[in-house]
Amino acid sequence: MQENEHTLETLHAVRTTRAKAMTAVDDVKSYAEIAAAHANGLQKFIPVFETLYQNMSDEQKRNADLLFGRRDPMREDSTPNSK
Repeated sequence: MQENEHTLETLHAVRTTRAKAMTAVDDVKSYAEIAAAHANGLQKFIPVFETLYQNMSDEQKRNADLLFGRRDPMREDSTPNSK
């Protein structure tokens, strides 16, 4: 997770530094690079989190499900007031 954070911070810093000089194409490429790094970090995180999740108690799993579900704007039940 720290490696992923460092990578994303670096990419954001480069994007910020170059923002005024970027063309629209450069902007999209920079955004794609950040999105790809984020996706790559998630792919590394999944097996580790899956192992942790499998070893959680039922209550911990419910709490994790609630917390992660609230962060997903694509889920209909993701807002705190929807339940």
